[in-house]
Amino acid sequence: MKTSKFKQTEIGIIPEDWEVKILDTITERVCVGYVGTCLKDFCDENVGIPLFRTTNLTDEGLSYTDLKYVTKEFHNRNKKSQLKKGDLLIARHGDNGKACIFDRDIEANCLNVVIVKPNQKLSSSKYLLYCFKSEIVKNQVMANVGGSVQGVVNTKIIQNLLFPYPSIQEQKAIAKILSDLDSKIEILQNQNKTLEKIGQTIFKHWFVDFEFPNEEGKPYKYSGGEMVDSELGEIPKGWSVEKLGDLISKNRKPIKNYEDWKDKDLIDLSNMPQFSMSITTFDKGEKFKSNIFELNEMDILFGSIRPYFGKYGFSPIKGAITGTVYSLKPKKEDHYAFILNIICRREFVDYTVRLSKGTKMPIIGWNDFSDFDMVTNKEIIIKFNKVIFPSILKIKTNILQILNLQKTRDLLLPKLMSGQIRVNVG
Repeated sequence: MKTSKFKQTEIGIIPEDWEVKILDTITERVCVGYVGTCLKDFCDENVGIPLFRTTNLTDEGLSYTDLKYVTKEFHNRNKKSQLKKGDLLIARHGDNGKACIFDRDIEANCLNVVIVKPNQKLSSSKYLLYCFKSEIVKNQVMANVGGSVQGVVNTKIIQNLLFPYPSIQEQKAIAKILSDLDSKIEILQNQNKTLEKIGQTIFKHWFVDFEFPNEEGKPYKYSGGEMVDSELGEIPKGWSVEKLGDLISKNRKPIKNYEDWKDKDLIDLSNMPQFSMSITTFDKGEKFKSNIFELNEMDILFGSIRPYFGKYGFSPIKGAITGTVYSLKPKKEDHYAFILNIICRREFVDYTVRLSKGTKMPIIGWNDFSDFDMVTNKEIIIKFNKVIFPSILKIKTNILQILNLQKTRDLLLPKLMSGQIRVNVG
């Protein structure tokens, strides 16, 4: 690290040996991809070209799930919307100015987002990415939001954003510090995905396929285990059908005074990822004015509004929660892994979607939520918990590490981008 003298500029105080540059002067192109709708050009994934939209731009990076696909003909005739590895995608609406790097060497297009192609001799893709995450650039973006109800930042505004501009070597050094932290976060996130998938796979093997280990340690059904009829079809002898509500209790202790929740970390639907039990982002209680409840560490959570979003998981922290999220725990501790994996299954999400009420904003009521039928066996549920619960605790440990890494990154980001912390580049 090294020290510097500073100067006042239109974007704040920066080191004397840095410059302020307009984005358009350090990039090869800044242009919007295809604008409008292209429903007639959608096609099957197996024959189509990936199409990235604003919804694919996430805090964790560019999401390659929930993609739409367009025809090869659309791709060929819309050259302006074609992506190249290293391009930045910038949100024009929604989360204005959110940036992600397109990091794969594949054919792809984008819809209603701005493409920034850095001039590699003048600017680093990763450095520009972190600039877009900094308040220096965010404040410029938000000052120019206009247009529709959603708010749109037009391409010309993005072209003329001002950036702190150190040498290309220092840009790369700054980006490496921040990207190394993000890489560690990604490793932990991927590990959590793997642990979650293992739990779901074993759950299905034991409680859907009924291939739990019998007394000899062999798969029950495959080894000729006796099956009997039930209202849910054939189930192993000695098993029963129960309601989810028979095994869980709802945590609904309200926090009545704003002063009692305003300083707490809070989980709202907006913080919960889709189809993942790992919750790693939180809000501050001060943003919410009513309908707040206590949140206990390890509470199992399920978003009651628009259940098709698949907002579920467990809380790694103690804090507060909004009333739009159901918070629950099993009545018996050794049922925890079973209950968590029940509500994290697509089948359960589909069940809540079917029973949700309302058109614009469907909601699954608690009575319907807890009326879900399950095939259970006390002994096998306890065995499952012994196998899977350590993995759930590992996911929690990883989440807490992720939170610490994110905190370190977020503390470093403004200091690196303003030159308050300098990096030696030889």
